[in-house]
Amino acid sequence: MQIELQVFSGRPNPRWSVFGVQASDLMRRLRSLHVEANEMVAPGLGFHGFVIHYSGSRFCVYKLRVTVFRSKTKRVFQDTAGVEAFLVAQARSHGLDNLLPPIDQL
Repeated sequence: MQIELQVFSGRPNPRWSVFGVQASDLMRRLRSLHVEANEMVAPGLGFHGFVIHYSGSRFCVYKLRVTVFRSKTKRVFQDTAGVEAFLVAQARSHGLDNLLPPIDQL
């Protein structure tokens, strides 16, 4: 499972892999999402959230919304399972604090 911090335009975004217990925890959180929501559009520049790449699916996480892209479908859910908080903690553990917005702007 690959996690990408969407923060740069014109150069590669930071990426890292999640394995084992952490990957299982993240998948459990994603599978538990069931409350549909309106899509949250990111601003032009700066922090755009996270992208999870897993087994042919893509999950975009931004402003307490999780957009799931699978095959040709797209669904948006409220982040009722703490997916974004999990990813913020992951980014911090990889030394990417300086690329995250202040906590009150997440």
